[in-house]
Amino acid sequence: MRLCTVGGVAFCMNKWFFLVIAVFFLLHLWYQVGIVFLSILIHEIAHVLVALKRNYCVREIELLPFGGVARIEGLAEAGLLDAILIAGAGPLVSLSIVLILYFYQMEESYYFRFIAEVNVMLVTLNLLPALPLDGGRILQAILTKNMEYKKSLHSMVNISYVIAFLMIGKAIYDYMYDYKINISLFIIATFLVSAARAEVRKISFRTVRIMMRKKEALMRRGMMLTRQYIVLKKTPVRELIQRLETERYGIILVLDDTAQVCTILTEFQLWDKLSQQDYKVSFGDIIERIG
Repeated sequence: MRLCTVGGVAFCMNKWFFLVIAVFFLLHLWYQVGIVFLSILIHEIAHVLVALKRNYCVREIELLPFGGVARIEGLAEAGLLDAILIAGAGPLVSLSIVLILYFYQMEESYYFRFIAEVNVMLVTLNLLPALPLDGGRILQAILTKNMEYKKSLHSMVNISYVIAFLMIGKAIYDYMYDYKINISLFIIATFLVSAARAEVRKISFRTVRIMMRKKEALMRRGMMLTRQYIVLKKTPVRELIQRLETERYGIILVLDDTAQVCTILTEFQLWDKLSQQDYKVSFGDIIERIG
């Protein structure tokens, strides 16, 4: 549900968040609704402000029952510094709110204590190393710095699954031994699994986005670190694509059957002759297209 649009950024409310708000109102907890709503909104606005400062385009902010998602163009392909600054902005602001409340001993008031509890929850949850949470974005950027993008993404997806299953296990344990029903853990776990699956489906699109961002960075800076790859003419292009790095520009030496260099390709040349439907072609096919 779209609430409004401010400065080109759409503010949306997830249907589950709308349901939670309705339940709170039925229980006459409208103060709590306002606190949760504002805490999540401030958390996400922190992401947006840093992203805009770093010249990223922000499409929308969606409010969820346990947090929010700021949809920022190119964030998944961002460099390590940008990923840390943007993803870390939300938890840092939420933590600052908690520290201010405790520093001035305002937690003695029920409402201020509730504000602190909500923001502690936002910090704790969002720093979990699972996609699409802030901690997951930071860890993915760190992994991508040291391994190919596709491998780092699959590692993050597996970590997200593990965390989701641990949450489900915790909920089952609470019910069996403490007779507590923790619906929120099931909801969060389901969301993490769904989000992780969505990340995998977008991998081809994001690989192209990484290439475009590298081209923009090269044109802007005038230079870039490189990584050299050696392949055979019969090697499928997809074998190399999944190893391209986000922070380095690829130079590809193609060898013939006698292990002699028959041509040198740049990463831009490769993508210029390649479409998503052609990932199974060999480098020999690419050379013929160029020739």
